[in-house]
Amino acid sequence: MQEIQTAFDSFNPYEFYNSLLKRGMNPGLEGIGALLDELGRPQDGLCFVHIAGTNGKGSTATFLSSILTQAGVKNGLFTSPFVIDRRESIQLNNEMINEAEFKRLSFEIKKAVDRLYNKGIEITEFEAMTAAAIKHFADSECKIAVLEAGMGGRLDATNIIENTAVCVLTSISLDHVDFLGNDVEKIAAEKAGIIKRGSTVITADSQNDSVIDILMEKAKSTPAEMLIVKTVGESNRICYLNANEGIKKSISLSEPLNISNEYQKENAMLAVLAVKVLEGKIGKVPDSDVKAGIEKSFLPARLEVLSEEPFVLIDGGHNEAAIRALLEFIDRNLSFKRLLGLTGMMRDKAYERVAELIGPRFEGIITTTPNNIRALDSATLASVFSEYCDDVTAVPCPADALALALEEQKNYDALIVFGSFYLAGEIRQSLLDAFKD
Repeated sequence: MQEIQTAFDSFNPYEFYNSLLKRGMNPGLEGIGALLDELGRPQDGLCFVHIAGTNGKGSTATFLSSILTQAGVKNGLFTSPFVIDRRESIQLNNEMINEAEFKRLSFEIKKAVDRLYNKGIEITEFEAMTAAAIKHFADSECKIAVLEAGMGGRLDATNIIENTAVCVLTSISLDHVDFLGNDVEKIAAEKAGIIKRGSTVITADSQNDSVIDILMEKAKSTPAEMLIVKTVGESNRICYLNANEGIKKSISLSEPLNISNEYQKENAMLAVLAVKVLEGKIGKVPDSDVKAGIEKSFLPARLEVLSEEPFVLIDGGHNEAAIRALLEFIDRNLSFKRLLGLTGMMRDKAYERVAELIGPRFEGIITTTPNNIRALDSATLASVFSEYCDDVTAVPCPADALALALEEQKNYDALIVFGSFYLAGEIRQSLLDAFKD
């Protein structure tokens, strides 16, 4: 007993999860299934909302959780990646898991991971975090558990669940092509793998027609009900098509949703419709709670303005769809401004396409290398951006790159940090400190 206590006292949960990163990604359900079996199958007693997509799934999950919290419905929220603190990924009623519980829970996860390692089963960092979230939600007796899928859907660790009430498919586009396929239809088929028998599937009409067809076919064969939200229209009315019945329906809200941009408006509408579907399990949610929940939602590094004067924005978007959302923001708010960019990206992202899309918008760009084993080196990224911007400087260390950006930003109208949540996590607090006065 003393030996166990000594091990617990010296245990650092952050070091534990970081130590698993070297195992990389391992698509498939065998590892997470074995780990949850070791933990007593906590997933069996929970009701889930499962959210997958290429972009917007974290925002949609956060909107949904915030509405449930506002309505007094005990809920858990699992999202990834975190930006500042690993505990961001595991929340109860929109509050991060506290340090003491995180340590206790993670120590339990570590013991299970060690037992499996002795059996020849290696658990990845994402599998361990997914299991920790599910165990925490079960221990806390959550009414609803909201899970954001990591990569893909069918073989994502979060897809180990069975009791799925609602499946939300946010915007689907090219990403993780080495794992999911090199066209949007293959990626859509992988993400459609979260659809479960008897669930309600929710997506938006902004999806490519081919993606809608794939999702509808999967819902039909499962079978599951499918609702398609109309994203253009009044902000106090959610219009949607019940694809199974071929009937158009709508939900009127007593007050309009207060959303500043179309990208987040779509995610908010998906979340609101999910709440309405859940009312059969959780009871009626007042429109006032819907509105307040949306307005109180916050995700760091999602088109986040850190300072108005000087203007500084940070965004972790790292694929074409996310960059287009950033470009929309720039066109709407900064179209005649001289922009300085600070960027760092992962090797497995479409960095060449990102550079092609957004590089020409900048007068100057500083590239850096985020502290991650998957990071692309700053020199390579600089060479790519140099094709589209005349003034590109590579600074390998993110702290040094930020120092240069802060020095140079006085010569520009705005500083835009973009390209990776890992980079955002490293420098966001430093940026806040620099402009807090």
